[in-house]
Amino acid sequence: MSSQDVERGPRKRRRLESEGIDTQPVKDAELWLPDGNIVVISRNVAFRIHKSILSRHSEIFCDLFSLPQHEVDETMDDCPTVHLDADDPDDLRPLFQVICCGKNYYHQNDDMTPVPFSILASLIRMGHKYNIPTVLNDALSRLKKYYTADFNSWRDCKARKRYVSTTSLDAMTVIKLAHLTDTPSLLPIAYFVCCDLIAETYSDDSDKAAQLILADLAPEDPCRILTGSTHLVRHAAMRISAFLTAIPSADCKSPQRCDTKMHLLLIKRLEDGTAYQKLAHRSAIEPMAAWLVEDPALPLCGACVENGREFDIQQCRCTWEELPRFFGVEVPDWPRSTL
Repeated sequence: MSSQDVERGPRKRRRLESEGIDTQPVKDAELWLPDGNIVVISRNVAFRIHKSILSRHSEIFCDLFSLPQHEVDETMDDCPTVHLDADDPDDLRPLFQVICCGKNYYHQNDDMTPVPFSILASLIRMGHKYNIPTVLNDALSRLKKYYTADFNSWRDCKARKRYVSTTSLDAMTVIKLAHLTDTPSLLPIAYFVCCDLIAETYSDDSDKAAQLILADLAPEDPCRILTGSTHLVRHAAMRISAFLTAIPSADCKSPQRCDTKMHLLLIKRLEDGTAYQKLAHRSAIEPMAAWLVEDPALPLCGACVENGREFDIQQCRCTWEELPRFFGVEVPDWPRSTL
């Protein structure tokens, strides 16, 4: 921890008072423990907590509490104080809830609870900064349940929402957390989600919040997102045309008829414009069979429809396996097909 992370109390108070800023810390409504024996102050929010419990979980806190804090001892409600103004109080609060109060964000009774993304992000940042592996690993493990490297798990959106409450905007923060904690498996799918945000950001009615977060990313990240999006659009187009190689199937009883219908289906999708709508990054890993080969107006035989479905999922999976390469990142544990 740098010396800038802890600012001397009286010196800081004098500086803020000279600037006309109210310096009286506000007691946190959730974490002001009557039997706490130290007060941690972050940006004018005061937490009264247990020094020994924090020290037991983190050597960094242990060392911090052993340092002389001020030229003149500063107390609050007869407790010594420590200033951590480099940290956001909204980041420290979940950490202290877990460490000092035993709060379980992951389960309520015996039921799993979706954790708000902001809580997970705070636990990851603080668990990493203060070297608390249990906090860090538990939060990363839960985040990986949503930003998963497994293709089948990604397809089950309802199941993923059981783990984390999040929005697409959070994907940019996931990128920063992945870099911070050296967790590259989070990057491919976070970049994938950001492809939509990149497109929206550079449109006329762009999301200002997305612009601000994008500007805070490392310079290489937007480039990787744009490059990956280009690869995915190209693969979406390749997947559409690849259906011509899957139809007719080897088990088709009327191959000439199904071959003709497959060509007519492609022409129909070009004419109604839906083929152009499929030229998007999301289409590269989403099933297309229902859209292309299951048209009651031009019915294929059962064998060709079934083969088309299986071929479709196989192509989705193959594209998924290429996501790290598309986005230019090394992910050693990214799943690969054994076939």
